[in-house]
Amino acid sequence: MAEKIYLQFDSKVYTNDKTIWFKSIVTNAIDHTPTIFSGVLYVELIDSDEKIIEKKLIKIENGIGDGFFQLSENYSEGLYLIRAYTEWNKNFDTDFIFKEYIQVFSASTKEKPDPISNVTLVEKQNNERRLTAYFNPLTIDNLHKKNLTLFITLDDKKDSLSIKKNKEGKYLIDYTIPDKCQFVTLQIQTKNLFRYSKTIALNKDHLDLQFFPESGELVHGIQSIVGFKALDYLGKGKSIEGEILNGKDEVITSFKSNQLGMGIFTLTNVDSNTTYYARLKSQSEEGLSLIYPLPDVAAIGNVLSVIKKEDEILVTASTNYMKNDSISLRISCRGFVYSDIKGRFKEGTLLFSLPADKLPEGIIAFTMMNSSKQPVAERLYFNERPESRIKIGLSTNKNTYTQRELTKLNIETINNENEPVKANLSLLVLNKEQMGQMQNTRQNILSYFLLSSDLKGKIENPGFYFSKENTNHNNLDALLLTQGWRKYHYTKPIQKIFFNQSSTSLYQAQLMG
Repeated sequence: MAEKIYLQFDSKVYTNDKTIWFKSIVTNAIDHTPTIFSGVLYVELIDSDEKIIEKKLIKIENGIGDGFFQLSENYSEGLYLIRAYTEWNKNFDTDFIFKEYIQVFSASTKEKPDPISNVTLVEKQNNERRLTAYFNPLTIDNLHKKNLTLFITLDDKKDSLSIKKNKEGKYLIDYTIPDKCQFVTLQIQTKNLFRYSKTIALNKDHLDLQFFPESGELVHGIQSIVGFKALDYLGKGKSIEGEILNGKDEVITSFKSNQLGMGIFTLTNVDSNTTYYARLKSQSEEGLSLIYPLPDVAAIGNVLSVIKKEDEILVTASTNYMKNDSISLRISCRGFVYSDIKGRFKEGTLLFSLPADKLPEGIIAFTMMNSSKQPVAERLYFNERPESRIKIGLSTNKNTYTQRELTKLNIETINNENEPVKANLSLLVLNKEQMGQMQNTRQNILSYFLLSSDLKGKIENPGFYFSKENTNHNNLDALLLTQGWRKYHYTKPIQKIFFNQSSTSLYQAQLMG
């Protein structure tokens, strides 16, 4: 049984004269109870060159430990990785290794020269694009001599160069860039293996709009919920709105994202003989509309739909080829199977209903399997159960205080029945006006254990989904439909092709004549 590891920091931004304080929590991966396997946690501070610059051994008691990293003015500015793991978790590959990036700035007011500067995109008359840049490796390695190694990443293509000094003693490049290239990453490496990289966005108007049909694919004749996600050139969610049209340019439905660029819409009467696309509402003065195609509609397939109605989770399994076949539905959470339900389609539809309070809070996987126990569709759904959480109340002995005045706090932890609950607490005090919004949306204990630790990829503003500002469950559903999208590849029956007998005979007669 694996362990989950979470490190709670006092900030995510530091100057290199500060101390990084952290509290560590190590639990059982299934039910989030304190670990019984590990008594020591290894925590590493890794710089932008992927070098471990400091390592701590933290004693764990009842799943809790704490420690710190004292930063040094010798540390350069940039992103640093803090990595934590136990010896026990090495048995489970890298899935249960905790990773968090922090930003470190120089405490000195003296501005340091940029190792990569004067980056310029030159548009030639023959539509050729060339990138020029100047490199100063001495700013990161004052012992560097002779040739400089440069790694260039163009979207997903990579190249490497060895650069000599020019007549003026400078390292320069003049490099051809493909027309459709959106991003360029330049990374220099000195003779002493010091590295520095910079990513340049060539098209800041770039928008990546992706569509994720519920449980894998759009299927002919079956209603389907579709999740969508819009990302800007920095990979951040971007608010959009628009319309869905069919092949006849008829508007079927409209859609609008939340502030993180995600949302959902429903398609009815899905037809494999037509194409669907999204037309975005113009955000420019020119009034130009952007068109994005939706995934093709499968002629044969299955759809597994999950919604919540009051206190019940309603599951609808639909198919257009297993009209009256038997199937099974597996319900699991964090690797533990809670139920296997068997049933039989009736004209291609089967309905299930489950009490939400009989399943744990967190990401629930609903997996549809055919009679051969082959998975054919899967849907992730977040089961919200706020009544199962500990309620924390905080009060002060005064409404206002003078600077450095003693502050007395009363903290109360109770359950849903207003009964006292023992808890191990941490307290962070910050300026609400300056950092309150960032604190509400950044990673926290709740978002990590219930969401981020069970969902692949980086979640933008994970704390938002458990904040007071998030009053709509559709936000969590949109996240799981997109970032938690699943599609199974399985054997489908071959479609029958019908020929008109009279047309076939006429065609044969023409060949013989």
